[in-house]
Amino acid sequence: MPTNKIQLYLVIIQVFRMPRFPDFKFIILYILSTVFAFAQSPAPLFHLDASLGVTNSNGKVKEWLDPQRNVKATQNTAANQAEYIAQSIGGRPAVRFNGASTFMNMPSIFPVDKDYTIIVVCKANGPSNNILGGNSHTLWMAGATSPKILHNGDFNNQVSASFDPGYESTIIIAQYNNTTQKGSLILNGLYEDSSFCPKNLDKTIFISAYQGGYYFNGDISEIQLYDRYLGIAERKKIEADLKLKYKIKDPPPPDTRFTNIPGNFHFFPRDSNGEAHFEIRGNIDNPVYDSIQLLVYREQALISEITNALVYDLNQKAPFLFTAKIKSELANYAIEVKLKNSTEDTLIARRDHLVAGDVYIITGQSNSIFGGNPYTNLYCRTFGKNYSSSKADTQWTIASAAGYGGGPDICAWGMDLAKSIISEYKVPVCILNGGVGGTSIQQHQRDDINPALPVNIYGSLLYRAQKSNLASAAKAIFWYQGESNASAFYFDNFKTLYDDWKIDYPNVKKIFVVQIHQGCGAGDHAAVREIQRGLPESFADIEVISTMGLPGHDGCHYTLDGYLALAKNIFPLVQKEFYNGIDQADFYAPNIKQAYFSKQDYSEITLVFQKDSATLLPPKDSILNGTTISLKDYFALEDQWKVIKNIQVKGNAVVLELKKPGIVNTITYLPEVNYHDFNTVYQGPYLLNKNQIGALSFYRFPIDKQMPTASNPIVEIKEIPIWVYPNPGKKSMPLYFVSNFEEPLEDIEICFRNMIGEIIFKKRLPFLPAGKNTIEIEFQIELAETLIWQFKSGSFFKAGKWVVL
Repeated sequence: MPTNKIQLYLVIIQVFRMPRFPDFKFIILYILSTVFAFAQSPAPLFHLDASLGVTNSNGKVKEWLDPQRNVKATQNTAANQAEYIAQSIGGRPAVRFNGASTFMNMPSIFPVDKDYTIIVVCKANGPSNNILGGNSHTLWMAGATSPKILHNGDFNNQVSASFDPGYESTIIIAQYNNTTQKGSLILNGLYEDSSFCPKNLDKTIFISAYQGGYYFNGDISEIQLYDRYLGIAERKKIEADLKLKYKIKDPPPPDTRFTNIPGNFHFFPRDSNGEAHFEIRGNIDNPVYDSIQLLVYREQALISEITNALVYDLNQKAPFLFTAKIKSELANYAIEVKLKNSTEDTLIARRDHLVAGDVYIITGQSNSIFGGNPYTNLYCRTFGKNYSSSKADTQWTIASAAGYGGGPDICAWGMDLAKSIISEYKVPVCILNGGVGGTSIQQHQRDDINPALPVNIYGSLLYRAQKSNLASAAKAIFWYQGESNASAFYFDNFKTLYDDWKIDYPNVKKIFVVQIHQGCGAGDHAAVREIQRGLPESFADIEVISTMGLPGHDGCHYTLDGYLALAKNIFPLVQKEFYNGIDQADFYAPNIKQAYFSKQDYSEITLVFQKDSATLLPPKDSILNGTTISLKDYFALEDQWKVIKNIQVKGNAVVLELKKPGIVNTITYLPEVNYHDFNTVYQGPYLLNKNQIGALSFYRFPIDKQMPTASNPIVEIKEIPIWVYPNPGKKSMPLYFVSNFEEPLEDIEICFRNMIGEIIFKKRLPFLPAGKNTIEIEFQIELAETLIWQFKSGSFFKAGKWVVL
């Protein structure tokens, strides 16, 4: 039995046990007064109301006081002071935070390791962040407009609201049950979501900040904080009072007249003519109207008007269908649907901020979703929320890169890439981001039974892509992941993921794989990076992006400067691929294609990098802890470091002079994680090209014993007519050659040699037709080693390396 009922029961018993039965009126008064006393719930820790207790000077808020409890929020620095708004939510006062610098400090009284309830009346004025935060806890909007609860900085276990109030006035109630470790979010008393969240251990409080930054962008009229979990009746009473006080109305029921209509901020993929065509359809069940009208606007100017007659069936329903089109440009389109008769003209729907443009997908782990980029653009959109498991999460929004996962986050470098496309080509961009911090490649795999069920990472992304009708429109996928994996089965998992992408995103033309940097996670990352570096040998549509030499690396992630530099390096490749941009060798990360002894006494090794016309820069030493760091010490021969005497750069080649001549089989560039003599993640020097793009790291790359000759040249083939996968492979797995020639081939020889030139396998084929063919190779190999494969047919010859793990 609830406490109040028990107390009421005891009061009644006490009254009837009195020696003289009192007057009936006295009984009623006694019971009511006692129950009223019992019913008084414990007061909040503080209750800030902008209609009282705000001290402002020239509209700038210095202090916000709870006069009953003498708890106050303060901000003495003028540049960080919020603005006082006399009439805001429901015509009542509010404190307005600008999302860039304004916040307030509070006493450190946030409940630790116990239940709590936060009640906020607010309105976002744009993509926003922290409403009531601390150093590791916060009630925030994650760079969007939909609330989340975060504890202990654990971004993977946040409580997220499935309803997005957008820029409407909202009553947010955030509650936490410390025993069950379950948080709940209730918006306007109608939309409730709950999930696991670890216990809060942080007592600090800021208004409009987390760790003193990442600010709220909007108006706050009221904040209440309780050190308990409010009961349903008490919560409902508060919600009702606040709705009345701030004139917040329940949303109207869904409009069932439309079976298909764009949403506000809708993004359409453009076709080859730079246009998007879409339909508006539904049924009207009101015979008062005899016609329906579609009006299309461009920047508020009417550009199209279509009127169709309504023909009602026996059930008094009249179907309608319109087809409309908009151009792909930096202009806002809008549509209106009206019902008409001889005397009335009734607007039944309006949708605005409609655009058309290009679609890209970004996914991976934390470096594929981390933000900190305050830039937004009306013409950069996303659909739903990053890693949302809710099927109701189907809103079009302006994308954000301020948050670090969730909401409309698309990541800092994704936003800058979109910014460059929008600025350079005047084309709107939509990015769907499926990145989730701290995740392995196994966690990104597809559920083949329910591929688009949004309960896992792949399904969440695919559900949003299909629901938005963008899955077939995605031009490219950007994959930045690997820090949470070792090399074992990484290629196999990537191959599976690649094949699934090809099914679910059928028109993706290019896949960009970002080679991970040293640091962040555990595992044999040098081998992971080597697998990533070699992916183009197995997949003709993959381009590998380098992170070597990016600024601002903290051992795991990057400052904003680092992410912006990554976007800058990617943009020319996107231009070349999708916007008829120029193609230059130094747009690409230098990738080793051959290593060989260039002196007969084995005292010198030459490394040749793709592309042939690229220009490498002579490496410069750097200083760490007063010690000179030289790049020559970060090449290893047979896993032995500090064996190189001198480095020379000649065009796209690097010449290494050995301290001690001798035959070695492999060479590695860059350490696993740290500097040799310091427990610090390696941050350079690096081998760079003239565009300051770092060479991809390589691991145990085979060294040829002979120099290339005229009969055995180093040939760089721009279009790959044949490739081998999996590479690296395994002794127990079949190997495949995939050919794609314009003309048929005759008398084909496939040969494998070990590193001393011995033939260990040979196969002949009399004929291969033109087009794509797959040849399966099976032979026994005893050791994990590197083999040289050769493919010959007439004058065509191609060779490569196959790494056996």
